[in-house]
Amino acid sequence: NGQTVGHGLSQAPQWIMLKARDATQNWRVWHHKLATDGSKRLLLDSTNASEDASFLNDTAPTSTVFTLGNADDAWNVNSAKFIAYCWHEVPGFSKFGSFTGNGNDNGTYVNLGFRPAWLMVKSSSNSNTNFTILDNKRNTFNVTNARLFANDNEAESVSGSGVGSVDFLSNGFKARDSHVDGNGGGNSYIYMAFAR
Repeated sequence: NGQTVGHGLSQAPQWIMLKARDATQNWRVWHHKLATDGSKRLLLDSTNASEDASFLNDTAPTSTVFTLGNADDAWNVNSAKFIAYCWHEVPGFSKFGSFTGNGNDNGTYVNLGFRPAWLMVKSSSNSNTNFTILDNKRNTFNVTNARLFANDNEAESVSGSGVGSVDFLSNGFKARDSHVDGNGGGNSYIYMAFAR
């Protein structure tokens, strides 16, 4: 408990994904908009809502390390192998934030400061919602609706009913449906976006 791991970034990470390599465990996902102190998490290969976590020891990552919680074969066991991916925002290139859905087909607008090329969105307040991935290579114009789900092994699908549809704009993205996966009324969402 309390073991620190160097992340090699130039500032504190805002998004961490951690996975045990020696045990059958879920991917742990921490996003700074879930809880800045590291006390909440999602599971990348699940549809759960945000829940209490101990894998980051309820400790905010610093500019040099993140801190592991109590011994568990999912994140901190002697001699076991783990992998972690860590990111922080780079202005004009990446942004990791949150928004509240409005439940309207003329959906919530999120200002990124750049045109997105890749976007992943997940409801942090509602279970049974997907990690929806959209990008500008499979849809070269709006509406962007060819989607993959990080938490599911199903093939790519196109949201004929508008589920998970967005417009990629010059400075952000706008939800184009009212589905709970991306714009349910009053639901909290986190997103991870990279620039064109």
